[in-house]
Amino acid sequence: MDKQIRILVVDDLLTWREQITRALQRGGFLVDAVSTPTEALNRLETTLYHILILDIRMDENDLSNTDGIKLLKRLYHQKVTEAIKIIMLSGHGTEQQMREAFRDYGVTDFLSKSHFNHQIILEAVQRLFIENTAINLALKVIWQQGDVRQAVLNLKIGGNRVKSQMQAQMAEELEDLLCRLFKNAHSILVRPLIPGYSGAAVLSVQPFYEEVGTGRLLVVKFGSIKHIKLEHENFKKYVQPFLEGGRNTTVVDVRYTPHLGGIIYSFLGASQHKLSDFGTFYQQAKLPQITKVLEWKRYYVNVSISAKLKDYRAN
Repeated sequence: MDKQIRILVVDDLLTWREQITRALQRGGFLVDAVSTPTEALNRLETTLYHILILDIRMDENDLSNTDGIKLLKRLYHQKVTEAIKIIMLSGHGTEQQMREAFRDYGVTDFLSKSHFNHQIILEAVQRLFIENTAINLALKVIWQQGDVRQAVLNLKIGGNRVKSQMQAQMAEELEDLLCRLFKNAHSILVRPLIPGYSGAAVLSVQPFYEEVGTGRLLVVKFGSIKHIKLEHENFKKYVQPFLEGGRNTTVVDVRYTPHLGGIIYSFLGASQHKLSDFGTFYQQAKLPQITKVLEWKRYYVNVSISAKLKDYRAN
């Protein structure tokens, strides 16, 4: 699967869309361009992008138009801005709008049309990708068993199983997610494990590094953004406070694409056949089993832990 930086340009004026597209294509980027927020949302729903270049005003004849900011707010609340870096572009952006975009909605850069040239936009995108994206698109992903399409078959996005027409898109996002999670690796050997709880999935991943060679075996759980965020919060709230030292389960990294989230777990000292999905385990296991697996000290196993466990199951 070819992996390249993909950029979506959103501007109501054809001349600007063409100028920006030409400049970025000459720099080796894959570029799509649309003229309205609705078109942008449709593209973002069906295509994986790494960078969004967004005009503040979508109607040059309406000085009060802020459709670009409205789209930015919507993407922010949908958590899309965690995966896609955004450059705001405008000839009419006010200082207040710029401050709002940077402060509240995670905009990475702001370029003025009045100072635009091909070199400026190209350098801005290259700088953003190198400094802010933290992804290794050159990562070699080797599937030891099955393939990436099979790995996403049982996923649930938005509470529904991934349909056949979305499998190719989710497969592409999974490989992109692995490029984010293993940004420092040269290659990874991937083997699917058990399907995860609530439509997530679990992978065994062996990373390899150019300088240090073989890294330690890791486990990646991936699923919808909502699911992975909840799991990470539950781990920090209910598990991490009771773990001691490096022998236990630890979270190595958490990353996101527009639709997927992924979390790397390190199970030092655990054999692969004993690995179990957290959600399934905590829902089914009894308190003595949990305390044994997590190696809690005796003084931790008390009424407080029982209360926390009941609270977790209630959620």
